[in-house]
This record gives sequence, C-alpha cells and structure tokens, in this order.
Amino acid sequence: MYKFSSRSAVFAVLGVALLSISLPAASDDDHETRRTTKCSNHSLKGTYAFYQYGEVLREGPAADVGMLTADGKGSLSGSEVVHTPTGQVVPITFCDGTYEVKESCMGDLRWEAEVGGVPCGEGFSIGERTATITIGRKDVYFLSTTPGTVMVGIATKR
Repeated sequence: MYKFSSRSAVFAVLGVALLSISLPAASDDDHETRRTTKCSNHSLKGTYAFYQYGEVLREGPAADVGMLTADGKGSLSGSEVVHTPTGQVVPITFCDGTYEVKESCMGDLRWEAEVGGVPCGEGFSIGERTATITIGRKDVYFLSTTPGTVMVGIATKR
C-alpha cells in the first residue's frame, strides 16, 4: 500500500492546479457541445504529440514528451522520451496498447512500456502503464493511473 508523503501531496495539488490554470476557460459553446456530443473509440483517431509532468512517488519529479497513434478502433502505439527522477533521459516504446472511449468522452488507455526505443519485444519491459483521458474539442487531457505516479498531461492532434 502506498503512503503519500506531504511532499507528494503538495506536488499532486500543485500539478492539478497548474493543469487547471493552463487549460482554456470553457465557454457556453463548450458546455453545450459536451452535452450534445457523444464520443466513441473513433473519437480518438490519428497521431498526437503529448507531454506530461508530475512525480514518481518516493523518487521525485519526472516529465516526458512523445507521440502516440490511435487507430479509432481501440489500439494505440507510440513512443516517448522520459526524464526520470534520477536525471536520466530514457526512450520508451508503447507496446500492445489499447484504449476505450465512453460516450461521456472520457476513457482509459493501457500499454506495455519497453525501455530502449526499440521494436516491441526487443526491449526491457518496465510493466503496464495506464491513464484516464478526457477528449476535448482540440486536445486530449490525461491523468496517469499507473500506481506510484502522479502525472498530468495534454495531447494535441497533429
């Protein structure tokens, strides 16, 4: 069972606050669109550039940037470069990625992460990674749900 330190709690609150400050204010049109728009897996289709930042609990701050491609049918692939809490810069490949988008325009991502930036099956697996997403009109907002992390990010369609 994970215990949150006061440092982790402060970092989590700051991360959520920064994300909320950096997001554009929703207009009445945005609220109306959300009420009438229904999403599906097809709503997440194409190639997205993303970044995320936050903390790996008990280790320190981390950040990453990358690209992911969603096929509109529930499969995804991609890669990222992670700046770890120890200062290392590590390439990661997304393997066996899947996603599900609900009518509410929220959904879940899952993928196996392999170190080394090599084709799937040729790197060292560091385990499954997960995130919850919300699809906006232009961007996809996400929150890592991988145990031991507090990370938030934004993906923009290319």
